[in-house]
Amino acid sequence: MLTETELRNLKPKFKVYRASGRGGIYVTVSPGGAITFRYDYRFNGRRETSAIGRYGPDGISLEMARELLLDARKAILNGVSPALEKQRDKRRFLPSRPLARRGDRCDNADPVHAGGVHGRGSGVRRKVST
Repeated sequence: MLTETELRNLKPKFKVYRASGRGGIYVTVSPGGAITFRYDYRFNGRRETSAIGRYGPDGISLEMARELLLDARKAILNGVSPALEKQRDKRRFLPSRPLARRGDRCDNADPVHAGGVHGRGSGVRRKVST
């Protein structure tokens, strides 16, 4: 069972490692020191993982992670995958870019030669307005 003291004492290692808790919740500790709460569950016969949140002053506490775990379990009982819902929520709030602006990243490197295949230019010299 994880406690606040154990979470504070987790130190980063060379590889990502897990520290298990109770009720299916566990934390992963990255080499950079980020501690992330996760929950493994089975949904429609498949194993899925839901990242509940990061631990720390700018993240969530152990108590909040346990509350979010209960919400995730309720969602699974209602036939909703928490991981898929989280992905859908992220997609809903992404700002959409117009199609005309999608190619702008390639043209910024060389304004004289518009970027052709692999950024080598198309062989035709044309001025691209910036």
